[in-house]
Amino acid sequence: MNKIDGEQTYPIYSTIIKWTEDIPPDSRKQADWQVKDLPEGRRHDSTQLRRMYKEDQDIETLKNEIETGYVPKVFDMRKPEKVDKSHSPIINPELKEVSVKFERYETWCLEWFCHWTFDDGKTDEEYLASFERFVRRMEQLPEGEYCLMGAEDRWRWSGTTDDGKDKTQPPCRCAGCQNQNKVRINH
Repeated sequence: MNKIDGEQTYPIYSTIIKWTEDIPPDSRKQADWQVKDLPEGRRHDSTQLRRMYKEDQDIETLKNEIETGYVPKVFDMRKPEKVDKSHSPIINPELKEVSVKFERYETWCLEWFCHWTFDDGKTDEEYLASFERFVRRMEQLPEGEYCLMGAEDRWRWSGTTDDGKDKTQPPCRCAGCQNQNKVRINH
Protein backbone atom coordinates (compact mmCIF):
# COMPACT_ATOMS: atom_id res chain seq x y z
CA MET A 1 0.00 0.00 0.00
CA ASN A 2 1.32 3.41 -0.99
CA LYS A 3 1.15 6.16 1.62
CA ILE A 4 2.00 9.86 1.77
CA ASP A 5 2.25 11.56 5.16
CA GLY A 6 0.80 8.37 6.67
CA GLU A 7 -2.31 8.55 4.46
CA GLN A 8 -3.54 5.95 2.00
CA THR A 9 -2.94 6.95 -1.61
CA TYR A 10 -4.80 5.78 -4.70
CA PRO A 11 -3.81 5.47 -8.36
CA ILE A 12 -4.93 8.34 -10.58
CA TYR A 13 -5.19 7.94 -14.34
CA SER A 14 -5.34 10.79 -16.82
CA THR A 15 -7.41 10.42 -19.98
CA ILE A 16 -7.33 12.66 -23.05
CA ILE A 17 -10.16 12.34 -25.55
CA LYS A 18 -9.85 13.99 -28.97
CA TRP A 19 -12.50 14.28 -31.68
CA THR A 20 -13.60 16.39 -34.61
CA GLU A 21 -17.03 17.96 -34.89
CA ASP A 22 -19.09 20.40 -36.93
CA ILE A 23 -18.71 24.03 -35.94
CA PRO A 24 -22.05 25.16 -34.48
CA PRO A 25 -23.80 27.51 -36.91
CA ASP A 26 -24.22 30.19 -34.24
CA SER A 27 -20.59 29.93 -33.11
CA ARG A 28 -18.94 33.30 -32.97
CA LYS A 29 -16.22 33.86 -35.53
CA GLN A 30 -16.44 30.52 -37.31
CA ALA A 31 -13.27 31.37 -39.20
CA ASP A 32 -11.33 31.34 -35.91
CA TRP A 33 -12.20 27.66 -35.52
CA GLN A 34 -11.24 26.67 -39.05
CA VAL A 35 -8.33 24.25 -39.24
CA LYS A 36 -6.33 23.57 -42.39
CA ASP A 37 -6.36 19.79 -42.08
CA LEU A 38 -10.17 19.56 -41.81
CA PRO A 39 -12.99 20.21 -44.26
CA GLU A 40 -14.68 23.59 -44.03
CA GLY A 41 -17.09 23.76 -41.12
CA ARG A 42 -15.24 21.18 -38.95
CA ARG A 43 -13.00 21.68 -35.93
CA HIS A 44 -10.94 19.73 -33.44
CA ASP A 45 -11.99 19.45 -29.81
CA SER A 46 -10.75 17.56 -26.79
CA THR A 47 -11.20 17.03 -23.09
CA GLN A 48 -9.10 15.66 -20.29
CA LEU A 49 -10.31 13.88 -17.20
CA ARG A 50 -8.73 12.30 -14.21
CA ARG A 51 -10.07 9.28 -12.40
CA MET A 52 -8.93 7.81 -9.14
CA TYR A 53 -9.44 4.16 -8.22
CA LYS A 54 -8.97 2.14 -5.06
CA GLU A 55 -6.69 -0.29 -6.90
CA ASP A 56 -4.31 -0.22 -9.86
CA GLN A 57 -6.04 -0.51 -13.23
CA ASP A 58 -5.15 -2.01 -16.60
CA ILE A 59 -4.60 0.86 -19.07
CA GLU A 60 -6.09 -0.98 -22.07
CA THR A 61 -9.21 -1.94 -20.10
CA LEU A 62 -9.69 1.68 -19.00
CA LYS A 63 -9.19 2.91 -22.57
CA ASN A 64 -11.80 0.46 -23.85
CA GLU A 65 -14.28 1.49 -21.13
CA ILE A 66 -13.81 5.16 -22.07
CA GLU A 67 -14.20 4.50 -25.81
CA THR A 68 -17.26 2.24 -25.52
CA GLY A 69 -19.01 3.68 -22.47
CA TYR A 70 -18.04 7.21 -21.50
CA VAL A 71 -17.50 8.80 -24.93
CA PRO A 72 -20.82 7.68 -26.48
CA LYS A 73 -22.71 8.93 -23.40
CA VAL A 74 -21.02 12.35 -23.55
CA PHE A 75 -21.60 12.69 -27.28
CA ASP A 76 -25.26 11.79 -26.75
CA MET A 77 -25.71 14.20 -23.81
CA ARG A 78 -24.18 17.04 -25.83
CA LYS A 79 -26.40 16.68 -28.89
CA PRO A 80 -27.78 20.10 -29.88
CA GLU A 81 -31.32 19.17 -28.88
CA LYS A 82 -30.18 18.10 -25.40
CA VAL A 83 -27.88 20.93 -24.25
CA ASP A 84 -28.82 24.20 -22.64
CA LYS A 85 -27.18 27.51 -23.48
CA SER A 86 -24.47 27.07 -20.84
CA HIS A 87 -22.91 24.19 -22.80
CA SER A 88 -21.64 24.00 -26.34
CA PRO A 89 -23.22 21.22 -28.41
CA ILE A 90 -21.17 18.50 -30.03
CA ILE A 91 -22.42 18.12 -33.61
CA ASN A 92 -21.54 15.08 -35.76
CA PRO A 93 -18.57 14.00 -33.63
CA GLU A 94 -15.90 11.65 -34.93
CA LEU A 95 -13.70 10.16 -32.22
CA LYS A 96 -10.02 10.48 -33.14
CA GLU A 97 -8.08 9.35 -30.09
CA VAL A 98 -8.39 8.16 -26.52
CA SER A 99 -5.18 8.02 -24.51
CA VAL A 100 -4.93 6.86 -20.91
CA LYS A 101 -1.88 7.03 -18.71
CA PHE A 102 -1.07 6.49 -15.07
CA GLU A 103 -0.49 9.90 -13.51
CA ARG A 104 0.46 9.38 -9.85
CA TYR A 105 -0.53 7.93 -6.52
CA GLU A 106 -2.19 10.59 -4.41
CA THR A 107 -4.75 11.20 -1.68
CA TRP A 108 -7.07 13.60 -3.58
CA CYS A 109 -8.23 13.71 -7.22
CA LEU A 110 -9.03 16.83 -9.28
CA GLU A 111 -12.43 17.47 -10.82
CA TRP A 112 -13.70 20.79 -12.22
CA PHE A 113 -12.97 23.32 -9.43
CA CYS A 114 -13.23 20.50 -6.93
CA HIS A 115 -11.13 17.71 -5.43
CA TRP A 116 -12.41 14.45 -4.00
CA THR A 117 -11.23 11.42 -2.10
CA PHE A 118 -12.76 8.17 -0.98
CA ASP A 119 -14.79 8.36 2.24
CA ASP A 120 -12.89 6.11 4.60
CA GLY A 121 -14.52 7.31 7.81
CA LYS A 122 -12.32 10.28 8.75
CA THR A 123 -13.81 13.25 10.55
CA ASP A 124 -14.40 16.51 8.70
CA GLU A 125 -11.38 17.99 10.50
CA GLU A 126 -9.20 15.09 9.36
CA TYR A 127 -10.32 15.52 5.73
CA LEU A 128 -9.63 19.25 5.88
CA ALA A 129 -6.15 18.66 7.31
CA SER A 130 -5.52 15.99 4.65
CA PHE A 131 -6.59 18.34 1.88
CA GLU A 132 -4.45 21.13 3.31
CA ARG A 133 -1.40 18.81 3.17
CA PHE A 134 -2.30 17.78 -0.38
CA VAL A 135 -2.58 21.41 -1.56
CA ARG A 136 0.77 22.29 0.01
CA ARG A 137 2.40 19.27 -1.74
CA MET A 138 0.99 20.32 -5.11
CA GLU A 139 2.22 23.88 -4.58
CA GLN A 140 5.75 22.48 -4.26
CA LEU A 141 5.65 20.91 -7.73
CA PRO A 142 7.34 22.78 -10.59
CA GLU A 143 5.19 25.59 -12.00
CA GLY A 144 2.65 24.35 -14.52
CA GLU A 145 2.84 20.71 -13.44
CA TYR A 146 -0.43 20.76 -11.48
CA CYS A 147 -3.40 23.13 -11.62
CA LEU A 148 -5.13 23.54 -8.26
CA MET A 149 -8.07 25.49 -9.77
CA GLY A 150 -8.26 27.81 -6.77
CA ALA A 151 -7.76 25.19 -4.06
CA GLU A 152 -4.74 27.12 -2.80
CA ASP A 153 -7.21 29.74 -1.50
CA ARG A 154 -8.67 28.13 1.62
CA TRP A 155 -11.53 30.67 1.72
CA ARG A 156 -12.89 29.08 -1.47
CA TRP A 157 -13.34 25.65 0.11
CA SER A 158 -16.96 24.59 0.46
CA GLY A 159 -19.46 21.80 0.34
CA THR A 160 -22.87 21.73 -1.34
CA THR A 161 -26.42 21.25 -0.10
CA ASP A 162 -28.27 18.12 -1.22
CA ASP A 163 -30.15 20.12 -3.87
CA GLY A 164 -26.90 21.65 -5.17
CA LYS A 165 -28.22 25.20 -4.83
CA ASP A 166 -26.26 26.43 -1.82
CA LYS A 167 -22.84 26.09 -0.28
CA THR A 168 -22.07 24.45 3.04
CA GLN A 169 -18.98 24.28 5.19
CA PRO A 170 -16.36 21.92 3.75
CA PRO A 171 -16.01 19.08 3.19
CA CYS A 172 -19.05 18.22 1.09
CA ARG A 173 -21.22 15.54 2.66
CA CYS A 174 -24.23 15.94 0.35
CA ALA A 175 -26.39 12.97 -0.62
CA GLY A 176 -24.62 12.70 -3.99
CA CYS A 177 -21.21 12.43 -2.35
CA GLN A 178 -22.53 9.96 0.20
CA ASN A 179 -24.07 7.78 -2.55
CA GLN A 180 -20.69 7.71 -4.31
CA ASN A 181 -18.82 7.06 -1.04
CA LYS A 182 -16.75 10.19 -1.68
CA VAL A 183 -15.84 13.37 0.16
CA ARG A 184 -15.43 16.53 -1.93
CA ILE A 185 -14.03 19.97 -1.37
CA ASN A 186 -15.28 22.51 -3.89
CA HIS A 187 -13.18 25.60 -4.54
